Amino acid sequence: MKKIRETEYVYAAARVHSVDGALMGRDKYIRLAAAPGDEAFSRMLGEFGYDVSEGVFPSLDKKTEGAYAFISEIAPEKKLFYALRYPYDCNNLKAAIKCEFVRGFDFSALYSPCGTVGEKKVADAVHNRDFSVFPINMANAATEAINEYSETSDPQLIDLILDCACLADMLSVAREYKDEVVSDYVKNRIDITNLLTALRVIRMGKDCKFFDSASSDGGYIKKKALSDAVSQGEEELFTVAKKSAFGKGLPQDGFLSFSETEHIFDGAFAEICEKYKHSVFGSASLVWYLCAIENEVKNIRIIIAGRASGQSAEKIIERIRESYV
Repeated sequence: MKKIRETEYVYAAARVHSVDGALMGRDKYIRLAAAPGDEAFSRMLGEFGYDVSEGVFPSLDKKTEGAYAFISEIAPEKKLFYALRYPYDCNNLKAAIKCEFVRGFDFSALYSPCGTVGEKKVADAVHNRDFSVFPINMANAATEAINEYSETSDPQLIDLILDCACLADMLSVAREYKDEVVSDYVKNRIDITNLLTALRVIRMGKDCKFFDSASSDGGYIKKKALSDAVSQGEEELFTVAKKSAFGKGLPQDGFLSFSETEHIFDGAFAEICEKYKHSVFGSASLVWYLCAIENEVKNIRIIIAGRASGQSAEKIIERIRESYV
């Protein structure tokens, strides 16, 4: 695959920076969290650029879908950004497989249009056990996931097997196009996923063999280092994490709760993506924009969940992820 010249992205970067002013900052999140009622919340979300004509939740899906459509329109090579679309394919595939085994779930309601494989093709792939429409690692893993579930009835195995395959496919795209930015993005996603998996494995009382089966190769942090840390315990894992790109926000005396640790890692990931923002060469600003949109939608979902559970606006704002603007 021929490497795309960085200068080919100059026009696309200019297009991105012509629309990034519409992204939400913390002040808008505060206003949403404090909105007096659902109607006011919906109206305010519409004022912030979301199409709420079909409801609040559909507007979030449309926002993300629109961002990917925009990038596909302006990018010199849209298939490079399949690396960022693959997690949606993965979630769609996981949902379709689970709906195959569990009655009462509607795959159409769970499907996201942000992936690279259409809804009918996903459903047909699972029904016919022919996963050739998916990238190679997810295609192979889908059969393995179905076999494992058939033997164990453990839906967690579907997630673990396909999540690892998805990260491998993402990294494969970055390597195919020799794109350093997308490669950096994927490697950091592998690291954050592996670190959180390692912490979860330790707190579940599982061993390093379980971690090895549930984690991915290819990140900046060597998988063996994490596996060894799992064997030695949480203190050693904390030492590894503290030295990584995700260690800056960690306290000095050990991990907090899992959700608090995830929040800290998300903040570190936001800082990593922030460095892409002002580049006019290569894919950097386009990757940043997609990350910013996904982060914004995630924060709105956090606000909606917090409001639904009766949390105060102040408490909700404490839980949102760092803004990318």
